[in-house]
Amino acid sequence: MPSVTVPRPPTIARRVGAALVSVLLLSASIGTWAASEPDRGVMADFTALQAYLTGLGKDEAPVPTAGLLDTLSAARVDYTRGNACAAVARLDGFLDEVASPRRTERSAVGETLFVQGHTLRQLILSTSEAEQIRTCRNPRVGMLPAVQLGESTNRRLTARVHFGAPQLQRLSGGGALFTQVTIPGLDAGSAAAGAPALPVWRQLAAVPRGARARISSVRPVVSDRFPATLYPFQPFAGESSLDVDKFVDEPPPHDAYAGPAFTFDPRAYRPGTTIPTDPCQLTAVGDARDLQLSHRSNAAPASCR
Repeated sequence: MPSVTVPRPPTIARRVGAALVSVLLLSASIGTWAASEPDRGVMADFTALQAYLTGLGKDEAPVPTAGLLDTLSAARVDYTRGNACAAVARLDGFLDEVASPRRTERSAVGETLFVQGHTLRQLILSTSEAEQIRTCRNPRVGMLPAVQLGESTNRRLTARVHFGAPQLQRLSGGGALFTQVTIPGLDAGSAAAGAPALPVWRQLAAVPRGARARISSVRPVVSDRFPATLYPFQPFAGESSLDVDKFVDEPPPHDAYAGPAFTFDPRAYRPGTTIPTDPCQLTAVGDARDLQLSHRSNAAPASCR
């Protein structure tokens, strides 16, 4: 008579338990690997910048492209190995090369290289894990304006305002290339259309009734300095023309939704011009309850060369 072997229940339980442990361990290892995987946006920016450099002619770049490509390749290797701070340090050297103060000639290619390299550097700092950027973390990346009040009485108000790191983007307009500078929490504004658009911090201040507010002293601290042809301020960009309201019985033409034409004021870009002439301004705007309100605005100054 043939014999039948039946596995003992405890053995089955041990095998099932071991399989479950293996699955859990495998899941944990996969999760750990995925957490340290390089950011796709960072890798795409590395590829785009390397492709742009490779496509440049021999004399188009402000410095030989071979050295810049070597720096980028080394930074990419550092980043993929999880050494984000080493990659950031190499990109700092890249930015110094393409925007060296020793170079008196400015070029659109050099400015594009700086903007793309700066954007890549900021992206690494903003997407890397805290442990990876422990020694090179920049708290200003993505930071909103932080106000530290000093003296605050009926006679005097002192405050210190800290701004985040600038974000750069290349934009075209009027057949030319410009760089748009934005700072988290600041408005993109300027005193006149067509002049360089500077980030502006605006805040209301309460003034005791009967008093007159004025700015007695300003001590700006330069935190970032870089060459750029600032994008001109377009106050009504993206807004449709007022002529749209004239069409009642028929749809307005598509051109009415195109918005105003691109505005550029060459006088504001003349060499030696500093914009704005007064980076801090205070304007009375009216009353609220028993207090007068003043509007304070701070703009990032820029000088034209």
